[in-house]
Amino acid sequence: MPPPYEHYWTPAVRTSIYGAFAHVGFNSTAKLAFCDVMINTAGTGGINDPLPQFQPNKGSKFAASTGIIAPGCNPDFNVWTVGVRTVWNPVKNLDTGLEVFHDQIEQKWDPNLWHVNFGGSGGQPSGQYRPADLGVWAAMLRVQRNFYP
Repeated sequence: MPPPYEHYWTPAVRTSIYGAFAHVGFNSTAKLAFCDVMINTAGTGGINDPLPQFQPNKGSKFAASTGIIAPGCNPDFNVWTVGVRTVWNPVKNLDTGLEVFHDQIEQKWDPNLWHVNFGGSGGQPSGQYRPADLGVWAAMLRVQRNFYP
């Protein structure tokens, strides 16, 4: 994470702001592996779907050997965060602060063309889900006593 900007209002009160951004992108070969199926040519003729939980809303996935990426399939994503915190030092070695931040993940799948078959985990029920961006606002109150200078 890049270093934040910090402003001292007084010797005992300071405010910091910070942010970060990351983009994950895949080339066309990787997108073929994510989005299409592999036909087993070893004599069995079976189909290998590397991501069976991601399925088109209509029709079926293309064979990767065609070199055509299924429409709407894009595993690229962005992640970013921005936040602010204020810390007050009422006495030496005691920090009292409040931090507020927002984290966001922006996915690139087309929710009109794709869905996710989710088996259920972490309190989320199983079922079909549409790909969507996810974000969270959070706040943290901190009181910290430092015993080592």
